Amino acid sequence: MRETTTVRLPGRELFVEAFGTQGDPVVLLVAGTGACMLDWDREFCARLAAGRRRVLRYDGRDTGRSTTCPPGSPDYDLHGLASDAIGILDAHGVGAAHLVGLSQGGAVCQLAALTRPDRVTSLTLVSSSPGDADPERPTLPPTPLETRLELHNAPWPQWSDHAAVAEYLVFLDRLHAGAGRDFDEDSSRDRARKVVERAGNIESSLTNHYYVEPVAPWRGHLAGIRTPTLVIHGAHDRLLPLEHGLALSREIPGARMTTLPLGGHGLDPGDWAPVISEILDHTRPLEEGIHSHAAVR
Repeated sequence: MRETTTVRLPGRELFVEAFGTQGDPVVLLVAGTGACMLDWDREFCARLAAGRRRVLRYDGRDTGRSTTCPPGSPDYDLHGLASDAIGILDAHGVGAAHLVGLSQGGAVCQLAALTRPDRVTSLTLVSSSPGDADPERPTLPPTPLETRLELHNAPWPQWSDHAAVAEYLVFLDRLHAGAGRDFDEDSSRDRARKVVERAGNIESSLTNHYYVEPVAPWRGHLAGIRTPTLVIHGAHDRLLPLEHGLALSREIPGARMTTLPLGGHGLDPGDWAPVISEILDHTRPLEEGIHSHAAVR
């Protein structure tokens, strides 16, 4: 069963869609930079819900049907986005939930676990990063030069040309794709058109998350996370190389690492089955027994 609602928080509204049955363990899906809830495919959500989970996906600020700020002027930072996640749980009467974050959404989930550990039952961090403890002296590999050049040579489209914006999203999907698989351009284009059609302001959607105010680096605090953590990372991630995921798995106590051999940045449908299985295992209710790797240290 699917249902939608608009969560009203001070100064913003967030559009949320729920899958599954009331009373099942809640899994909150947090999308990445500039991505609306459609980054979590409906079939992916339904299959996760079929494992007896209550799945929530939502449009983050400046995306989809949620509140937007003027282009280039977001009035929030990553801590604000983390408070949005907690606000969604409050609105649904959920004391604590399993948080699954993709890319920047993984950073949001890390901050939620550090600031509100009582509200986070488990963490799953997909294609994410802890960032560098000292940005002036980076230790994690940057986005490869080839990828940066591809992004630089494909400037943002004219925002009023929705067809061009959709093609830009297809370009990004292709850039994010992994290795050894055919890129499904038709599915990418269909999703891109839906993203553009439902965006309150597509320019804000695709730019404002890059303009959020920086927050203090949190990598040095990862050792304090006591939330059971699963890290999932593609071996061929062209935005955040695999070492970013490995760093998370090393520095969060007891974290478990799953590498997707053909994976890129994000989740390819070819990886849904093993990823859903991993998430269901990681979020298994206590009464069903949690594996030792997922026990609180």
